[in-house]
Amino acid sequence: MKRLAFLAAALLTTATARAQDDAPARPERVESAEKPPGRIRTSLLLGGLGLTTGVWAASAGSSYLIEEPGFDRLRYPVVGPWMALANNKCSGGCEFINYFGYIYFTVSGLAQAGGLGLVLESLITPTADPNAPRRPRPVLPAPRGPEAAPPSPGPDAPPPPPSSPSKPLFFLPMPSPVGQSGLGVSFGGLF
Repeated sequence: MKRLAFLAAALLTTATARAQDDAPARPERVESAEKPPGRIRTSLLLGGLGLTTGVWAASAGSSYLIEEPGFDRLRYPVVGPWMALANNKCSGGCEFINYFGYIYFTVSGLAQAGGLGLVLESLITPTADPNAPRRPRPVLPAPRGPEAAPPSPGPDAPPPPPSSPSKPLFFLPMPSPVGQSGLGVSFGGLF
């Protein structure tokens, strides 16, 4: 019985090893060694601060226009929309303003958090050292001159097949009348 168990374990190990040998090799992930220039940090920082400040200013401005529960919390930057979301409760029946509040508070909170994410990314993004020697750019082959025309076929040669150059896909929406007072949209173009 022990010999049978040993034989089964040996066969199983051999079959597993063969299956792993036959498996296709996983492609290696190659990352670029080039890092973005240092000025990217300034762009990310200003973009993130601008996004957060702009969304907060719009939210704070709307808090003075709408006098519903939760909207007064929008005056606090970043955490205000989440506080407003927690305060947006409808007792009994919900009205349109409650549903609008759920969406508005969530979008405002996510946008402000996204702006802070950009600010954080500006602080941790690795950038290229401006004093480091630059790698030479690869030399591209020189453009070739005009090619010689192919020899003309003889009088007994069949005519060449018609060739149509590949054209890019192009379509254009156009207004089209529908009935006496209706308006629709139709599409035309080259496909």
